[in-house]
Amino acid sequence: MPPGIGDETLDVIRYIKTSEFLVVTTPSKVAMGAVGKLLNILIELKKPVLGVIENMTMTESSFIEQTVSRVPVRYLGRIHFDETLEESIGNPDRLSETQAMKDLTVLLQKIDL
Repeated sequence: MPPGIGDETLDVIRYIKTSEFLVVTTPSKVAMGAVGKLLNILIELKKPVLGVIENMTMTESSFIEQTVSRVPVRYLGRIHFDETLEESIGNPDRLSETQAMKDLTVLLQKIDL
């Protein structure tokens, strides 16, 4: 889904009754502002939220984790920014060795996907 609470997101919430949400944010206060609004809507509507993943993390900060801890949603962890990711796309062996893929694998195990 695109970032924010646009028509696409609202349509999924409204029309796909069996949807579950895995929310992804960047480590930005601005991005987390939009994510916070989305989480509040999902919680209010009693939609299942698998958790929140912090993507493209370049520095260690607990801002996103602390913000998510204020709502009844799990913070699943972070995927570190990986300079080798883009050049690895199209090469499954190389892609599987990137730090981004290793981080994603750990996070997905937390939600049993």
